[in-house]
Formats: sequence, C-alpha cells, structure tokens
Amino acid sequence: MKLALFLSLAALFSYAQAPDADPKQKVRTLRELAKQGEEAIPKIAAYGSDADVSVRVEAVKALVETGGPKTVDALVKAAGDSDTEVQIRATDGLVNVYLPGYVKTGLSGTLSRAGSSVRGKFTETNDQVIDPFVQVRADVIAALGRLARGGAGMDSRANAARALACCAEPRPFRI
Repeated sequence: MKLALFLSLAALFSYAQAPDADPKQKVRTLRELAKQGEEAIPKIAAYGSDADVSVRVEAVKALVETGGPKTVDALVKAAGDSDTEVQIRATDGLVNVYLPGYVKTGLSGTLSRAGSSVRGKFTETNDQVIDPFVQVRADVIAALGRLARGGAGMDSRANAARALACCAEPRPFRI
C-alpha cells in the first residue's frame, strides 16, 4: 500500500516537474485537479514550484478554489513566490480560508496582467474583519507581514497590508 502511494506520488511529481512538459497542459491538469477537492491539494501544491509563472498562478488559483484549512501550508509557501500576481492571489487565498468570500472582494478579483506587470485596483474600502474568536495561524500572519514589508511589487505589499488588517485586527502583530 505504501509502495503504491509512493510510486504514484513520485510519478506525479516527476510529471509536474518535467522540464519539457507543456505549460498549457499543466494548467489544464491543475484545473481538473481543483475539481477533485481536498484530496488533490498535495498534487496541486507540487506545481507551486514550477519554472513557468502561469503554472504557478494557476496552482494558486486551484488552491483557492479548493479552499479550506488544508491549503494554508501551500498558500504560505506561494506567498513567498517572486511573482507579484502569485503573491497577491496567495494573500487573498490565505485570508479566504479564515474569511470565506474574501477572494471575491480582494485584489485578486481585479487583477490583469499586461506583459510582465500586474495591475490591480484598490477601489473599495475594506471593512471586512475576521471574527476575534477565529484563530489565524502565526505563520500566516508572519507570511503576510513579510509580504507587506518586501513583496515583489507595491500592489502585493498593499494587498498584504490590507489582508493583515483583516487577519490581525484587533490582535497585536509585528511587521
């Protein structure tokens, strides 16, 4: 049983990391995996370190679509990505775990990519706050703090600061 699980994970990992695999095929695979639910989270997370940014973006989208607390570790890792769009989507996904529906009002809902730059719009005042009785993991707060201090772009930094306001209020936090 363990051997079969190991072999299937090894095959999936090697496919996901294959340098000659088509990014468009990887994106299609990720969209299918997102429909499978929580069982697919480890498979989706494996695509988070792909060399192609479009694959990493789609991996974060798939994690956000899958949702739930089991996605937090992969989203924290994605928040450390070097791409602005990946950081923004991971940030919104992290907050969405604790405040369902946030991703629709977050910055990732208004993202558009123009060449190598990502543009988002901060048009609304954010008055959403996670209820005080909900415990946000310390590594989530730390990841958002790192992004607010040193994200890849000003949009990802501002989005992380906005997310911290949702997650950390009224809890004390260090940036």
